[in-house]
Amino acid sequence: MKEPYILDFYCPEARLCIECDGLPHLTPEGIAKDRKRTAWLNAQGIEVIRFTSREIEQDTQRVIHDIDAVLKRRLMGDQAPHPPAPSPRSEEKGS
Repeated sequence: MKEPYILDFYCPEARLCIECDGLPHLTPEGIAKDRKRTAWLNAQGIEVIRFTSREIEQDTQRVIHDIDAVLKRRLMGDQAPHPPAPSPRSEEKGS
């Protein structure tokens, strides 16, 4: 059965759903609905990350940092690219 969910934000390349939760999501009924929805999305291989409206408004830089970290993990796997090795010439004295 295909569930008819509308996602706040979705990146198909990373299979990442970003949800912005307001007050209705913080009620017992909202929490139960979100759990069911997240479980279904996870079963489809979609990771869900959630932020409250308050977090987005008051801690925007952390929210952006968290989204960036998850995107990098999802798109690059667990292997982050290594920084390039320094050129042997960069260690020569007097150059």
